[in-house]
Amino acid sequence: MNRLAHLCVLASPLLVSGTAVPTASAQLALEAIQYAAPIVISQGGTYSGNWQSTSDSVPAVNITASNATIVIENCYLIGPSVKIAQTYNATNNKITVRNCVAQGTVPSTSGHYAGRFILMNPGPASLTVENNTIKNTSGILIAGGGAGGITIRYNKALDIDGRHSNGVGGYKTGAARALVQFVQLVNVHSATIEIGWNQVINEPGNSAVEDNLSMYSSGGTSTSPAKIHDNYVQWGGNAAPLTDGNWNGSCFQNDGSPTDTSTTATQFVQWQGNTCVGGQLGMDIAAGHDILVTNNKLVTSGLIAPNAYQAGGAHAEKSGQGGLGIWNGYAQKFFANNVATNNQVAFWNTFDNRSEVQSLAGGCASCSITGTVPPNGWASGYRATLNDEATEFTIWTAKLQANSISIGSTLPGG
Repeated sequence: MNRLAHLCVLASPLLVSGTAVPTASAQLALEAIQYAAPIVISQGGTYSGNWQSTSDSVPAVNITASNATIVIENCYLIGPSVKIAQTYNATNNKITVRNCVAQGTVPSTSGHYAGRFILMNPGPASLTVENNTIKNTSGILIAGGGAGGITIRYNKALDIDGRHSNGVGGYKTGAARALVQFVQLVNVHSATIEIGWNQVINEPGNSAVEDNLSMYSSGGTSTSPAKIHDNYVQWGGNAAPLTDGNWNGSCFQNDGSPTDTSTTATQFVQWQGNTCVGGQLGMDIAAGHDILVTNNKLVTSGLIAPNAYQAGGAHAEKSGQGGLGIWNGYAQKFFANNVATNNQVAFWNTFDNRSEVQSLAGGCASCSITGTVPPNGWASGYRATLNDEATEFTIWTAKLQANSISIGSTLPGG
């Protein structure tokens, strides 16, 4: 079969419209498309096509080349496995993924979870991911590399999903899930990191996501910080949020390891203009140094549906965090200069049934939270409603339009 089933489709940009939060009824109808078998990219070039893997372990697109410039564009990808992977011995590639539509399916093997949209370990020399639409995948994971830059912008994701398959076309019940993210950078240190203008919507009961945007032992430099800006993220948590309180999930996370050093830790990251709606934890700085959080909006009602409260999560129960938290989770001696200022926060902790706007742990003289106010001119202590959460999506779409930003793929179904 021809490995390059070319699909040269260019359409006008598509702006998000509407005032209601999307629901599961907006399924990507991709099953009827003609797909080619999985491909292996062993040399540089531009690749466009429709590729399907029916295996839980074979990527739809597998990059084995090294020292190559690779563009994957105008594509449809479907299956239970990783959609785009770079093998462990492929190095020093410059990779672009743009204008693709990816659909995850339920793995056939019990205990497996939906594959990543992009999985690269080690990471490429540079990576650009723009204007893609992804559904029911476990997101993007880049481990190492990235010295030439990481840019992830204008993407649209629905249901980041770490639920375990039951092996018969459905998912296991209970707390079993993989810890997955929309984007996680692990051990990526670069003077050029930008993650902006992405929309991530997770539906409670149809997704299972840990930290939607996660910087794990990663960051920029003192003169060129990593910039994570103007993203809209809705919901973080497990697949049974009404009954299972043994979970944690956030919109935005700065994380790391007890073995980090000051040079390997999460560092020099700027979070600005992001919106978090729903879920258990808004913005967390649990590791690292020189992290700035400013002008973000964090809103949750604590509700899944009218009169249906989410179960108390692990963080809310054990450490009292909610909307915005700064705490040295790994007792790092270099944990310093972590600042949150001028953020809008209204977060309700259903475990303690109280407003939980912010939490600043002791032991860091150079860390601070200042200027936190309720969103949208609300009174102090105002309890956000489900309607308030839905309004944030309307505000987000207006923000996209005001800035002439188009998100997602322009292909049909995107």
